[in-house]
Amino acid sequence: MHYPTDFPFYIQVGDAIDSLSLRQQDHTRSNQSHARQPEDPPNDHPTTNHSSVENNSTADTAPKKKRRKTRHLRKSKSYTKRRGPIRLDTSTVINLSNVQLTEDETLLLSRGLTVCLTPRHIDWTQVKADINDFSRRLRLKEYFLDSVNNCDFNPNSFRLKSAWCPPPNREPVLDIYIDSVERDIMSAKPTRIRDNLTKRERQALKKLRQRTDILIKPADKGSGTVVMNRQDYLDECYRQLNDQQFYKRVSIDPTEDVNKRVCFYLKRLLANSACHR
Repeated sequence: MHYPTDFPFYIQVGDAIDSLSLRQQDHTRSNQSHARQPEDPPNDHPTTNHSSVENNSTADTAPKKKRRKTRHLRKSKSYTKRRGPIRLDTSTVINLSNVQLTEDETLLLSRGLTVCLTPRHIDWTQVKADINDFSRRLRLKEYFLDSVNNCDFNPNSFRLKSAWCPPPNREPVLDIYIDSVERDIMSAKPTRIRDNLTKRERQALKKLRQRTDILIKPADKGSGTVVMNRQDYLDECYRQLNDQQFYKRVSIDPTEDVNKRVCFYLKRLLANSACHR
């Protein structure tokens, strides 16, 4: 806008109106551009050099794993607290005896007779025997590696199980591997495993083992556990054996006669090469 020069007041007001109109036009253009393109998310993270990130990735791995493990433990503990203790179905325990079972004994028997209890101690003798069996199978694989496809293998059901083991020092790599496995297992310090039974259930198990007046047997049908008096169990056995419809009492012991028959048939199988000693 153009104003007369001899009116300074109008000039100042006109300049202010021009600047205000220009600002309104710029604001309208900016709104139109934002409507066309989505706004980029703010970048809160500072820019870093990729080389420095790669150098620090190894150092940050251990703390991250530790934090992840701590978070997992917290979640598992909170889940256990919300879930509460595991409730066992005590209705599967059928007590037919005159003995009044305690609550801990009932809870123990409700776990079933096939429950796998946490071992209190490690049987290192059995561990050593398992290692020897493992090394024997490896040596047999190596010994018969070249001849396994050429032999005529006809297994015999009556042959004795062989305990022969190939001699060592045939394959140095195999010997080193077996020695390292045995050394790692025998020198390991296993961590303490949490017992899957409570202290009171362990005491109940010890008391049930010491009892001689009751018998604990699995039910004929279902997954129940039956507790009955020993004398009642014996009386039922004698009742069934004395049933002349299914059983017959003999006057002599037939064990010797049965033994002779078994030996006769075994000798015939040996003569026909159907079995080996």
